[in-house]
Amino acid sequence: MAKKKLQERGKVKLGLNDLSNDVYKAVHRLDEVVSTYGNKMSIKDLSGIVDAIKAECGEDAAVGVLIDDYFGNSVDITWYRPETDEEWAKRLETNKKRSVAARKQRKDEKEQKEIGERAELARLQKKYTEE
Repeated sequence: MAKKKLQERGKVKLGLNDLSNDVYKAVHRLDEVVSTYGNKMSIKDLSGIVDAIKAECGEDAAVGVLIDDYFGNSVDITWYRPETDEEWAKRLETNKKRSVAARKQRKDEKEQKEIGERAELARLQKKYTEE
């Protein structure tokens, strides 16, 4: 029997568009770090951007600076926030419905398989009793 999972809160995955306006602008300035035009960013400015990201997104944010010669550089960020009470309750309800549907589907598949096996058995019995 499977162990019952703990009732843990999940995390909601967020992206660049979920940032506040100031942090969004700061994150887009990160492409200056890999600029092909020779622009340089001071360590103070860079640490300010990192601090702003940490303050809004937390320690588990992942920032990627993508270098592209043709289209220019771009920045992507993935970060998480804890689920709200409503989101958590909704997720639990969805999981319950999904598990009920999965059990019903497995039961139906088992019944169909049994019906098919009985039909095959009846066909074989009929075929071999005539011979």
